[in-house]
Formats: sequence, structure tokens, C-alpha cells
Amino acid sequence: MNPIKLTFSDFPGPCNPEGILRLLKQHFQVIVDNRTPDYVIYSVFGYQFLDFPDAIRIFFTGENVHPDFNLCDYAFGFDW
Repeated sequence: MNPIKLTFSDFPGPCNPEGILRLLKQHFQVIVDNRTPDYVIYSVFGYQFLDFPDAIRIFFTGENVHPDFNLCDYAFGFDW
């Protein structure tokens, strides 16, 4: 399996990424790395995701918020 390093950022309260991790682990060796991730999955509750300028940024929201593609590479949300 291909290893990927990722972190989660800017979620409300304690982040519970088990659902996302379970899906990813079907295809990748997942390493949660809060220092030098390849990918950062973040939400709307802060800007700490900007602390990872070299990571691919994936915006993930359950809120009615449009993704800003000036800040993220990919997005999961409600916008077309």
C-alpha cells in the first residue's frame, strides 16, 4: 500500500476523523502526522490549516459555506 501522511485541522471541538480514516485505510497506509503532512483535511472553524503551506489542502464541511479555492486544492461541501 502507498503511505500517505495527513492531519486534520480547524474542526469544532475534538476532531473525530475515524470515518474518513476508515475509508482511506482501504487503499492507503495512513500516517497521522501533525508536523509535516502531505495532506491537510480542514473545516471552517479556524485558519491553522495555513500552517501547512506544502500540504495539499482538502476543505471538508457540513456547514453551508462555499469553498475558497484560493485556499484549498479540493473540497467536500454543498457548493456545485
